[in-house]
Amino acid sequence: MRLPAGYPDNHFWVEGFGGDSTASGDAVVGSAEVHASNSGGMIGFDRLLSPEWLLGAAVGKTSASFRLAQRESTGTTEGAHLSAFGRWNSGRAYVSGTFNYGWQEHNETRHAAIPGLVVAPVGGVSMPAVPGFDERLTGQFSSESPSLRLEAGLHVLENERLRLTPFVALEKTELQMRAFTERQQDGTASKIGLSYASRDIQSNPFSLGLQLDLKGATSGGQSLSGWMRAAWSHEFDRNRTVNPSFIAAPGYGFIIDGAAAPQDSASVEAAVRLGLNRQTSLYARFNGNYSSVGNSVVGAVGLQFEW
Repeated sequence: MRLPAGYPDNHFWVEGFGGDSTASGDAVVGSAEVHASNSGGMIGFDRLLSPEWLLGAAVGKTSASFRLAQRESTGTTEGAHLSAFGRWNSGRAYVSGTFNYGWQEHNETRHAAIPGLVVAPVGGVSMPAVPGFDERLTGQFSSESPSLRLEAGLHVLENERLRLTPFVALEKTELQMRAFTERQQDGTASKIGLSYASRDIQSNPFSLGLQLDLKGATSGGQSLSGWMRAAWSHEFDRNRTVNPSFIAAPGYGFIIDGAAAPQDSASVEAAVRLGLNRQTSLYARFNGNYSSVGNSVVGAVGLQFEW
C-alpha cells in the first residue's frame, strides 16, 4: 500500500512497558515452574524515505526477575537492547524486517543442601558421623541475544474505515549464555555448587496470523484509531537445556532441562492510538501469548511525535 500524500516523514516515540509470565514445569524431565516479571522503556525514531520505504531504529532498557518456588531459586536480569527495522510497501503487499540485539547481566541465587549421614557402629565401635552441607549459592553471568524477524502480508480488504491483512512471519533468536561458577553468598568458595558451561540456545518460530486496522473518526483536531492481530506460532526448537558440572568433580558434566518452549501457541495483540493534534499522539498496547505450558502478558503506553 502506498502511503497517502502528506503522511509525516519522521516519527519519534518513547514507551514504557511491563509484563508477567509463567512457564509450567515438567515432572518427567524434572523441570520446575517459573514465574517471571519484567519492566522497561525504549525510545525510537523512524523516517519515511519514500512512499514505499520506511527505516528506523530504537534503543531500550529492561529489568526482570524470576523465581522457581520448587527449587528455592530466584534471579534478576538487567538488559540493554538495540533494534533496527524497515518496511517496504508495493501495492497491497508489504515486507518488513527487524533486527534486535540484547546484552543481559544475570544474577541467580539458590539453596543447595546435602544431608549428613549417621554411620551405624561396626563391631561395637562407634563410627563418626559424616557431616552434611547447606549452602546459599549465587552466580553472575552475562548473555547476548541477537534476533531477526521477517514478516510479509497482503491487504486483502481495505476501505476508509478498516483494513484486513493476513501475514506470515519467520523469526530466529539465539541466546548466547556465558560460562560461570557459583559461589556462596558470603563470597567463599562453594563445595557443592555448580559450574555452567557456555551455551547457545536457539528459538525458531513460524507464525501465521491476521491483522485488523481500524481507522477512527477525527473530531476537533483529534483522532482515534487502533489495530488488533491474532496469530498461531509453531516453535521448531524447543530445547532449553544447560550443561553444568559439580565444582567438586570438574569434567563430569550433566544436563539440566529447563521449562520447554511451547511447540504451538496463540498470540493476541491490540493497540489504540489517540491523536492529540497533527504532531502528537498517545497510544497503549497489549500483547498476550498463550499455550498449554505457559502464558505471558505485556502492556505498554507511549507518546509519539511526528512531523
